[in-house]
Amino acid sequence: MPEQRYDVTHAGNRNEVVGVTVHGYIDSTTSPGLAEIIEKQMAAQKYKFVINLKEVDYISSVGWGVFISNLKEIREHHGDLILTNMCSNVQNIFELMEFSTIIKSFDDVSRALFYYLGSMHAASKGEKVAEAPASHPAEAVREEQPRYSVLDEHSKMRVSHRTVSAYNDEVVYTQEHRFERDIIRVILDKPYINARKIAKALRLPKYGGLKRSTRKIKQELEKMGLQTREQRYEFAFKNRP
Repeated sequence: MPEQRYDVTHAGNRNEVVGVTVHGYIDSTTSPGLAEIIEKQMAAQKYKFVINLKEVDYISSVGWGVFISNLKEIREHHGDLILTNMCSNVQNIFELMEFSTIIKSFDDVSRALFYYLGSMHAASKGEKVAEAPASHPAEAVREEQPRYSVLDEHSKMRVSHRTVSAYNDEVVYTQEHRFERDIIRVILDKPYINARKIAKALRLPKYGGLKRSTRKIKQELEKMGLQTREQRYEFAFKNRP
């Protein structure tokens, strides 16, 4: 297992809030360490987490899974898991993959502490807490941002060595280009799904209403250089707004 890259602190009169500061990146090689920390704290009956991502510049799909996997149990015990200090790259993926509808996020740790403990705790501990309405601390949660749409006029995306140019209603596409375009639209919305689910999504009107076999999807993804989930995730990451 890679060298430990997490710092753990506690806050609250009973040390009930667990702060985890992450350094570097979170992927399949480093996420087990984070998962172990969360599970260990839960075993100690601590269910209020603040994950500080200030030093994180990349989170893989496996890394995001660590945050989501224990949410149900955490919330069943009247706790929560809050992400703070996301850089723009991480924040864009957070919103693109719609995690903002599942996980709370704040701009800084002090707001997360306010959410859990209120200003009384901050005053007693001498901690700096950002201003927020005392009666509705949850309102400080970041509002969900509009999702990026591949249909935005003049947007440009690159698939491997091929470029899908900016387009609008007046542009005439060959059938191949339309197929590729619709696959791109699915990937930008759902980069983590497999070829079978991409084929299913393409049947929806919002993605063109095309009926294609999973085999055909796999062939097209290979031509586009997006045959693996990691490649699709990286493509969505690089083509953020």
